[in-house]
Amino acid sequence: MEIVILDLEWNAAFYKDEMRFLNEIIEFGAVKLDENLNCIGSFSALLKPKISRRMNRRTAELTGIAFNDLKQSDITFCEALKNFTEFLGDAVLLTWGTTDITTLIDNYFMYYAERTLPFMTQYCNVQEFAMKQLNLNDPAKQLGVKACVDILEIVPDENLHRADSDAYVEALIFKTLYNKEVFEGFIQNAADPEFYRKLFYKPVFINSLDNPLIKRSAMRFYCPHCASRLRMLTHWQYKNRGFVAHLQCKKCVKFFAGKYTFKKMYDYLNIQTRLSELLPEQPHEENVVIDIESDIDTVSV
Repeated sequence: MEIVILDLEWNAAFYKDEMRFLNEIIEFGAVKLDENLNCIGSFSALLKPKISRRMNRRTAELTGIAFNDLKQSDITFCEALKNFTEFLGDAVLLTWGTTDITTLIDNYFMYYAERTLPFMTQYCNVQEFAMKQLNLNDPAKQLGVKACVDILEIVPDENLHRADSDAYVEALIFKTLYNKEVFEGFIQNAADPEFYRKLFYKPVFINSLDNPLIKRSAMRFYCPHCASRLRMLTHWQYKNRGFVAHLQCKKCVKFFAGKYTFKKMYDYLNIQTRLSELLPEQPHEENVVIDIESDIDTVSV
């Protein structure tokens, strides 16, 4: 099984045909690994833009790419994609997060009017894989490449924010964290239409306790000092995308604010809880001493 790590750079441009802004891909960078994780090839292409008329300042600062460099390129998106397809072959395609894939689909649609990628049959989100291996379980706190490099104490040979160097660094991260059994569990069948439904699904915060996914009887907190179940002083109120209530420990005579947040993902319910101790003289006020307990859980739906 071969593996290809792909990284893209893009430039925000206005697409008149659809009267919207689109992240136009300006650079491909990829690294191919064999089944023993040896690097057996690389791919790089700087693209001539179709809709960009100038370089976004932020993009130029991050990448160092000048718009003249793009205009002088003789490689179109279609040519780059054809060459990349040959480079990919039947390898598993990896990207850091799903933004590169959704951007690639958006650009593919601009040229071919299709929202699926026929050349991609197997896919893995290497960011999710890395977070799993590092035991980082909060989906709300996405792990960036730079942060992961710092955690693993990897020293890149080149600066980040160019497609080829980013792909190389992501390959180093993948190799450092590699576990065959765990990795295979992250591989998705990209030929299945369900893959695209999941890819484009927009998570939704649940704002009603009448939702059948919520089990109200399980919404409880326990005192962090004596482990007694906390008594509710107020009803649950929806605030800041979560349900908040004030509670009291009768044994310790301490007051708390508890919060439950329910986020409906594609195939599971993400549940986050937070418990904060309140000032004794202001048991029903919002100012807290410190967040003393938080947790994240998931429930299949």
